[in-house]
Amino acid sequence: MSDVASGAVTESSSGFMVGDVLGRTFSILGRNLVPFLVIAAVAAIPHLFLDRTAISSMPGMSSQMIFQSGWSLIIGGLVQILTQAVILHAAFQDMLGRPIRIGDSVRVGFSRFLPILGLSILLGFGIVVGLLFVIIPGVILLVMWSVALPACVVEAQGPVGSLGRSIELTKGHRWKIFGLLFLIWLVSMILSFALGATGAMVAGHYGLLGAQFIIQTVLGAFRAILVIVIYRDLRVAKEGIGTEQIAAVFD
Repeated sequence: MSDVASGAVTESSSGFMVGDVLGRTFSILGRNLVPFLVIAAVAAIPHLFLDRTAISSMPGMSSQMIFQSGWSLIIGGLVQILTQAVILHAAFQDMLGRPIRIGDSVRVGFSRFLPILGLSILLGFGIVVGLLFVIIPGVILLVMWSVALPACVVEAQGPVGSLGRSIELTKGHRWKIFGLLFLIWLVSMILSFALGATGAMVAGHYGLLGAQFIIQTVLGAFRAILVIVIYRDLRVAKEGIGTEQIAAVFD
């Protein structure tokens, strides 16, 4: 059985290639569709509450709804980044050709809870402030900091160190990363509109909520794996090390 068929990644010296990143992301998700969708669904639950509040509150929102939505947004952001850390560990096990054990991945993800919490605060604040300044600075920061979470979990970096490490790794490849992230965003917008409209026509508000939940779950899992593969490929291209060396920290 080949390395690809068994799940192990064949190292490449061709540099950071967009096609390789997308192909590897689809392969990892396809081999582990059920566990990754279950993990991503947990992260999508708070957003489901936000969507429900937004729909039910039209045209106005009470102060209680605003308060509940704020807490849902905060909790949802934290849960999302924690589940991404869980998927990170699981994806590395797949790339090494090992079986995925969700319990081990959860343990690794939660072992970095405090640094991840600090990182999520810095990421959220920095990107939101950047987006307020004519959007472009926020997009630039989003690209520069795109692999901060893997750096935090894999390299045991602190929040500030993770951001700096991401800036270092993405340098020289940011247009490619921007293209990848923009493509995923564009596809998510198209799917959200198409499936959301279909769900609304079939079952009204509940159909719309169900469609949005499915979209957020699938795309959430895909985006989490994409970031991990980007991080792995950047380190292989820039540092000349293999997947086993990168993932050795988990052993």
